[in-house]
Amino acid sequence: MSILGDEQTGLALLSGAIVGLSLGLTGAGGSLLAIPLLFYVLNLDLHEATAISLILVGLSAALSLVGYFLTGDVKVRTALVFSPTGAVGAWFGAQGQQLVRSEVILVLFSLLMMVMAIHMWRHSRSESAEGRGTLDCADTFPPSCFLKVGSIGLIVGLLSGFFGVGGGFVIVPALSLILAFPMRASVGTSLLIIAFTSIGGIAGHLQFGGIHGGLLATLVLGSAMGIGLGATVGRWISAEITAKVFAALTIGIAVILMFDNVPKVFAMLP
Repeated sequence: MSILGDEQTGLALLSGAIVGLSLGLTGAGGSLLAIPLLFYVLNLDLHEATAISLILVGLSAALSLVGYFLTGDVKVRTALVFSPTGAVGAWFGAQGQQLVRSEVILVLFSLLMMVMAIHMWRHSRSESAEGRGTLDCADTFPPSCFLKVGSIGLIVGLLSGFFGVGGGFVIVPALSLILAFPMRASVGTSLLIIAFTSIGGIAGHLQFGGIHGGLLATLVLGSAMGIGLGATVGRWISAEITAKVFAALTIGIAVILMFDNVPKVFAMLP
């Protein structure tokens, strides 16, 4: 796959645009779609798909940050505490993925998609996701926040490196429900954390092989287009509707992954 053909270029642009659109709208969903798109639509090996997913999601998150920085909805101190443990966890997650067969990973990933989609649907109202935390980590950041933030970062990092996801679907609820962040600050801060955390997972996966530079560039271009579209669409559609539509789409994809890979897992059993 040294040179991209017209069909593959189009599929890569479309895949990147879908990831960028979902990440820009939800702050959490782009990575859940990246792996199925890269594996099934672009026919990449799962390990290469994981590495590219982390790069794509990390860059997409960085691009999405601009608007949130301008409105003051990125809490840099929290991100800087969160990210080192996240990066370490992502590196270990990447190492662990090499020990598990692709079919098993995809079954586990589909289960993760279902859990996160159900959570997103249940907490789709932004009002219900605010003010439940017991700590004011968004602004004052007392010492008690360090342990909580660092521990959550490690868990998110392990998921990120193993599955090739940004972890925003864990970060956003953690920031809003546990640490009492307003929803928009949760999304903005999660984007910065995703950008930092992805670095550890990328480093871990690149130990096991390179990636196609042209394909990655095309995906990034598509993602940038999707983020721009997401910024426009987000002004007209409520966060509740966006979350429910994305949750339904995620469950549908998860079901397809289950039907495709569960029989393969059983076929491997002695």
